[in-house]
Amino acid sequence: MTVRAGTDRRPSLNSRSGGWLVSAAAMLLVSAMPLLVAACSPGASATPLPSGLSGSLPPPATGTPAASAGSGASSASSSPASSPVSSGTVRIDPALLIVLPTTVEGAAVAEAPEAEAESATDRTLSGSVDRLASAFVASADGTNWAYASIIALKVGAFNEPFYRDWRDTFDRGACSQAGGVTGSAQTSIGGRLVFIGRCAGGLLTYHAYLPGTNLLISISALGPERYGERVVQGLRGN
Repeated sequence: MTVRAGTDRRPSLNSRSGGWLVSAAAMLLVSAMPLLVAACSPGASATPLPSGLSGSLPPPATGTPAASAGSGASSASSSPASSPVSSGTVRIDPALLIVLPTTVEGAAVAEAPEAEAESATDRTLSGSVDRLASAFVASADGTNWAYASIIALKVGAFNEPFYRDWRDTFDRGACSQAGGVTGSAQTSIGGRLVFIGRCAGGLLTYHAYLPGTNLLISISALGPERYGERVVQGLRGN
């Protein structure tokens, strides 16, 4: 895998870009790992976030129907009654999770409903985001984990400046609790162009855009097994 290193960016975000703010949930994932691991272990019926986490998540995406206990993300796709649910200004659509792998190294990829609810109420997303879904996966010991935000963009919302602002803002938010952004790179994973951000504390972010479905997937991940990369490798759709 060839990685091309880049430089850390600090663009200013205006109202046209929606003032993209990564949710406090994403920013505090590192400190909240014990609770998240317990909630996201295989067999858990949902992936609730700790009560101290609030705020709206980064750009929403498309995905899969609501996942049932221990089913993983893709298993939800078999549920025919998976219509998008309205919550706040952006619709929560668990069906978007279908683009994610079902498991990572045997750990179930589960819907994160509380994170979705927080993001859906962020009115700054409504201009460019149509639907969203969130998921989380962690190893049994919590050493490796990945948090994914899947965003279904409105027609015409995507362009290079938008995507760059999105990535930079997401990375700053995710790295705010991990020592700050130290750099960025881009590579090919599973035949897709993927942008990677790095935090001083070791946390990595991954961004992939699926033009065929107009979906944007942004991930924050930590651990030597690189769960974030594995989630990107297992993405379905184009």
